[in-house]
Amino acid sequence: LTRGHVDQERVVVGLSDGWIVLRVNNQGRIVEQTRSTFDVSITSFDLSSDGNTIIASVQGESGNQWLAKFILQDDSNIVLDGKTNTQDFLVDAPFSPRIAPNGKTALVLNSGGLSDGVLDDVLMVDLIENTVIERIAQVSDGLESIAIHPSGEFAVIACLNAMPWSVTSHLAVISLTSDSAELLYSLPIEALPEGIEFSKNGKQLFVGSTLANHISVYTINGMMLERSPFVLPVGEGHAAMGIAFGTN
Repeated sequence: LTRGHVDQERVVVGLSDGWIVLRVNNQGRIVEQTRSTFDVSITSFDLSSDGNTIIASVQGESGNQWLAKFILQDDSNIVLDGKTNTQDFLVDAPFSPRIAPNGKTALVLNSGGLSDGVLDDVLMVDLIENTVIERIAQVSDGLESIAIHPSGEFAVIACLNAMPWSVTSHLAVISLTSDSAELLYSLPIEALPEGIEFSKNGKQLFVGSTLANHISVYTINGMMLERSPFVLPVGEGHAAMGIAFGTN
């Protein structure tokens, strides 16, 4: 579990007992800079675009999972800002959080990243108050990964729908423009979509399909996804994807 920092020098790594921050030194070698130990396992997380705030799904020794907010300090130590207040929302399997470009909110898949035949919810977290504020109910089964458009106006979620191992999964498009987030539509995609990212300018969306061994490419038209007839072949069994953005 890793996230590159905006300074393009540090990498934040989530561990079974806390965090490590790595840095690339002047010789181009990766060295450990800090280690922040906690009595929980970091199961998934995201780092804000300013590189200061972390929202993480954590798991205790009992197996219970919850959300927590951490702060990456200037000295690269990571400190706990507090357990996320769930209010009256059920948060039992938070997974793959993604922070919006404005850094004020985050979307969290309440699915555990697994497909079990049950339609899962998407949660919205107010990062300033560190509180769950909204639930988008029954989006799809097996919510696996999420990407928020650079405009912050919508998000796309990769949905496994793998019970009982269907050959077709889905993408779910969530509107974030109104007072209440809502599911706009779903599209079929080859199984199993793991890894989803927008291009830096927001004009394209890339989705990796593990069992199909390729990456699908979509052009963005408003909030509509228009699929290219071409794919990017990859090796067998990939399970994640990332895009590196340069300084230019």
